[in-house]
Amino acid sequence: MNELQIPAKTFIKIFFALAVSFAVVKLMPLFGLIFMGLLLAVTLNPIIVFLKKKGLSKGWAVAVVTLLIIATILFIIMVLLPPIYEQIVSSFENYPKIRTEILSNIPEGSVLRGPINKFLRDPAQGDSAEWMKRLALVTGTVLEDLASVLLMLTFAIYLLVDGRRAFSWFKDFFSAPIREKLQKTADETSQVVFSYVAGQGITSLISTIYVYIILSVFHVPAALTLALLAGIFDVLPILGFFLSVIPAVLLSLTISSSTGIYVFMLYVLYHGIENYLIVPRVYGNRLRVSTLVVLISLIAAGELGGILWAVAILPVVASYPIIERIWLKEYLGDRVVDKHASD
Repeated sequence: MNELQIPAKTFIKIFFALAVSFAVVKLMPLFGLIFMGLLLAVTLNPIIVFLKKKGLSKGWAVAVVTLLIIATILFIIMVLLPPIYEQIVSSFENYPKIRTEILSNIPEGSVLRGPINKFLRDPAQGDSAEWMKRLALVTGTVLEDLASVLLMLTFAIYLLVDGRRAFSWFKDFFSAPIREKLQKTADETSQVVFSYVAGQGITSLISTIYVYIILSVFHVPAALTLALLAGIFDVLPILGFFLSVIPAVLLSLTISSSTGIYVFMLYVLYHGIENYLIVPRVYGNRLRVSTLVVLISLIAAGELGGILWAVAILPVVASYPIIERIWLKEYLGDRVVDKHASD
């Protein structure tokens, strides 16, 4: 009987593959930040181009964009964060009263009363330590996210300064036909990424303003915080709606049950208007992606790398037709590529 002999090189290759896989998994958050920085850099690049056409050098153009970023951050810190912090602290301090008001406006026989009552457990009833742990966890997460945002901005600024040279250095490793494909992919994908990020910024801003107005009209507590949550969660198709509407409806119930119903209906109304009127006008025909594909991509990316990758995966999915046409056409055939491009 012959003995099975495995060469030492095979073990080395397996070990190397496992080591690389482990490193990729560990560095996934960093890759996500770099990719988000790339998206931001691509979005800001047209501003650089515009300023250069006006006579500014590239260095001065990048400096102006950097100052705009810093001004935006200072505006958020000095103007938006104080009232948001005040609203959040007030909600925690008055939580028992808020909980009582919500439950008092839900009919006794309602099927929603039981789940909401369980969800809104009173921290005064032996759960205060658990709520403090949750608050500490949320605070730590927010601080980590702020650090991540600063790191992402650093990557974006670096890419604005030296991105083209780095990409040119990367292309030199490949043959001329591959270099041509890489350049073509980068040029066309950058247009899709710009359309996506700029379009998402517009829709998130509209969502924030709309929600703030309707919540202010109904005198719903923490209107500014809920409006900003709506704008942030607007980045996530489908899932973002549920993440933003639930806290808004719950706080609306502190006013009255009818207010909760009206707020829910107005959220649904805007969700429909955004999907069928605003998004097609803002995005145009560049981002024609199946809703099912988007949902599956969100869930898969979220499982692999959290919410950061869930956000980053969307422009990648939108860029797939470009990748298919440039890199896969000879394997898939003209019929498949043309059909996907026209769907």
